[in-house]
Amino acid sequence: MKKLTSVAVLSLLVVVCIACLGCGGSGTTTDDTDDGTVTPPSGGIDVLGTYTVRGTSADTYHITPYPDNTYVMTYKGTPSRGTYTVSGTTMVLKPETGSSITLEIKDGGDVLEQASPDVITWKKITAE
Repeated sequence: MKKLTSVAVLSLLVVVCIACLGCGGSGTTTDDTDDGTVTPPSGGIDVLGTYTVRGTSADTYHITPYPDNTYVMTYKGTPSRGTYTVSGTTMVLKPETGSSITLEIKDGGDVLEQASPDVITWKKITAE
């Protein structure tokens, strides 16, 4: 009888441990695909990479969105950083200071177009 009680208690402990620790991640999802690439956080449009304005240097104009929905940007030579959101074909940059910037996503994420305060077209030069 003692042996049966010990086996029952041990079995109960194993079940509790599995319930608390999980089953090694089964049933969970990640942003990583089997080939090691990262799924864009933007719902299918790949905006990850570095964009510049044609005819200017990256020191003057560039945007680099990252998978964690943060970005770094140089606009007219002034660096900034912040977060971004994507909804449909609209990307909104929210800098740490200052006003939000709305960009239209075109060509499947290869082009970002800013309409205000000036019309600026950002072209993807590298992909993440």
